[in-house]
Amino acid sequence: MAAFHITSLQDQIPPPLWSKLQQSPLSPKVGTAIAEIAEIYRLSGVPFFREYTDHSFQHSIEVFKTACELFAEDAIEVLSPDDLIFLLLASALHDSGLHVTEDVFLALTEQTNSVVATPVFDDKPWPELWNSFIAEAKRFSAKKIISLFGDSQPVQEPPRSAIDLSQRDRLLIGEFIRRHHPRYAHEFSLGTIPSASGRRLRPLRHFDDAARDVVGLIARSHGMSLRSTFNYLQSRYDIRDFNRLHIIYVMVALRIADYLQIQPARAPVLFDQIHKIRSPYSSGEWRVHQSIENITTSSLDPEAIFIAANPQSTHDFLKIERWFADFQRELDLSWAILGEVYGRFSQERFDKLRLKTRRIRSNIEDKVELQQRVKYVPDLIKFSVAEPELLKLLMGPLYGDNPLYGLRELTQNAVDSVRELEQLLKTGLLLDSDRGNAVADIEISLSEVAPWTFSICDRGTGMTLDIIKNYFLRAGASFRTSELWKKEFIDEAGKSTVARTGRFGVGALSAFLIGEQLKVYTRHYSDKSGFGFSFETKIDNEEIEVVTQRGPVGTSITVESDKDRINLIKEYIASKHESRSFYYILAKPSVTVNLIDQTKSTKLYSSKERKATCRALDMKV
Repeated sequence: MAAFHITSLQDQIPPPLWSKLQQSPLSPKVGTAIAEIAEIYRLSGVPFFREYTDHSFQHSIEVFKTACELFAEDAIEVLSPDDLIFLLLASALHDSGLHVTEDVFLALTEQTNSVVATPVFDDKPWPELWNSFIAEAKRFSAKKIISLFGDSQPVQEPPRSAIDLSQRDRLLIGEFIRRHHPRYAHEFSLGTIPSASGRRLRPLRHFDDAARDVVGLIARSHGMSLRSTFNYLQSRYDIRDFNRLHIIYVMVALRIADYLQIQPARAPVLFDQIHKIRSPYSSGEWRVHQSIENITTSSLDPEAIFIAANPQSTHDFLKIERWFADFQRELDLSWAILGEVYGRFSQERFDKLRLKTRRIRSNIEDKVELQQRVKYVPDLIKFSVAEPELLKLLMGPLYGDNPLYGLRELTQNAVDSVRELEQLLKTGLLLDSDRGNAVADIEISLSEVAPWTFSICDRGTGMTLDIIKNYFLRAGASFRTSELWKKEFIDEAGKSTVARTGRFGVGALSAFLIGEQLKVYTRHYSDKSGFGFSFETKIDNEEIEVVTQRGPVGTSITVESDKDRINLIKEYIASKHESRSFYYILAKPSVTVNLIDQTKSTKLYSSKERKATCRALDMKV
């Protein structure tokens, strides 16, 4: 085992800190402890976190170096040598849980292990934690299962044998360890983690009990509320100054430094190319790291960190945006706690214990400017409901799973949209419209071969991004009740200038009666750029990526369906019996229905022809 030499840090941290680090009487013990931790990391092979971004020993050293860069100049004068020693040890230990081996995990969760090493913070031994987690995992939602494993298979309890663990078992165990790895770091520091041989892992055995406890608590603190440590520190040590050790300040530095480890080097592109990452969660984390282009101090704001990012999709943008928001909240909270603990004590110069950084800035803050550089819409767009119980009330008892209601709602919406555009053209409110050429105003297509799709395309008004977000994807929120719609289609007498069929604001969601996935294209008549928007989604997607796409004014919706539902729609439309025939028979707006197979497209229905037939038979239309 190669010894870790503190001298390797000499050129990597500011000279005043290097000078202090050498002064600590604990320095001789640190090299041995750090070297043992580094060797454990090297030998572990991270069996439960192979798809994670880099959490190697070098990552721990980068956390320490970043923390040193965060210290304000005045704070460096107040810091003690032991502050740096404890920060270095805690940085090395904070992700130790991610280096658990299969055998150590099995020993840790063995039913005979009843140790609760830190009862002030924990009330259950590891086996009980594991049993509770397995019970919860068996009730994971389909969304949670897919996020973890990339499939929807039910969760099974892993075998109690390292050699029998599948990759799926490892991902499940990894999720358990991820949740509790801050606690593991504390116990690893204390020396209470069982090894595969039955002995204890004790990398800090040359330090006294208090030092091991404080180092472990600092390492643990990156995964818990800082204030939850206050009572414990006050009762055992000193929250403000314990033998010239400023524990809360060291905790804050570690937390902020760990947040800043979002460099692309932690997610190398080459690894992503030669390894298949099964977990969608891990895949998303990799893409976020790869999206970061630079992290630097801001030249305009000396208290800000500037992060240049280039996310390639809405999903990646939203993850980075959420990360920025979380980081800023962490900065705000950290500054508040530093003021609370040290701010009033200027005589001891504790008020100098501050960070250089207060704010985060980024090139993706201006969404309008970003939209000009990317094809996707940088915004959170998803299905929602205007009233929480609306879907349950309407989609269930009223519609069941009958796809014919989806056909009706989508057709009504398309008819209304075409009528509205015709009204605008007729009244002169709209001079022209880049409408696509089509045989009919509304074309419905049924694919009789796999993948069995239903599509409806109209030459209507189309939708803006605001309409997509706040009406089309919002159940119970009909655009035709909005002030904008009323301004265009309600006359001075308060009457609508266009006949309306759809009224309930469930058209888009009713498409899911036909199939599980929608593909939508739309361009609003007011957009003169030639570009509209397109997206694909399922009803339970947490976010929808909307991208710009060139095309005509109007809307098209394609639904991935199945043979039974497509055949039911086809039989209904093609029925010769008046009581069951397709209800829409107006010549204007015109509707056609086409059947598509592998070789040809056949017209199944035309509203113009249907109306002509009814008139010839002197039937009421």
